[in-house]
Amino acid sequence: MAPSLKGAIVEKQVKVVVLGDISTGKSCLCARFCNDEFTRQYYPTSGVDFFLKRIHIQDHVIKLLIWDVSGAAMNSPMITNYVYNAHIILFVYDITSLSSFVSVRQWYDTVAKVQARARPTELALVGNKSDMEHQRSVPLNKHAKFASDIGFSSHIVSARTGENVIGCFQRVCANCLNIKLTRNELEERTQVIKAEIVTSNQSNAIQVSTTTSSACVLQ
Repeated sequence: MAPSLKGAIVEKQVKVVVLGDISTGKSCLCARFCNDEFTRQYYPTSGVDFFLKRIHIQDHVIKLLIWDVSGAAMNSPMITNYVYNAHIILFVYDITSLSSFVSVRQWYDTVAKVQARARPTELALVGNKSDMEHQRSVPLNKHAKFASDIGFSSHIVSARTGENVIGCFQRVCANCLNIKLTRNELEERTQVIKAEIVTSNQSNAIQVSTTTSSACVLQ
């Protein structure tokens, strides 16, 4: 007689696509979530990079296949392949850059053309660099209104400190799989690592000492 599968935990595989302009900190966000690490050095993504992370939500085991797409890919013919069959799409912008927030609409319009022919997808608006609140260019009410108007879930995170990063991924996965999280589960996933504030003078010094600059460098 074959062994019973009653009570067996089935691993669910979820494709997550991370989109947004260059220098919004997408790769830093993925590295913080998957490897709990952050680097000031910036290496622009060419095409797409991949991350793998297994998480547990209640009695669910979820394998996240994360596609970190280049910020230069919006007008690339490959964008269709990148977002095809995605379960979750994170639209990331830098809260200190109004232009990166405005671009989210263009990213969404590009994705909508592909997703109109695919499965329903969990969409999320992610404002990165909450540790640089003193340089915020995108008001919170504007962020919230845009997310509400389009139907995105709303998240403010810091790849640099880790603030809300785990919670963001946990919530979008739970929404995607129709898992109801308790308040305790939401609160315990908020991780903060203390980091010094980078002043404008320090930021300029960092930029002068390297040939490239980015959200990951300044964050």
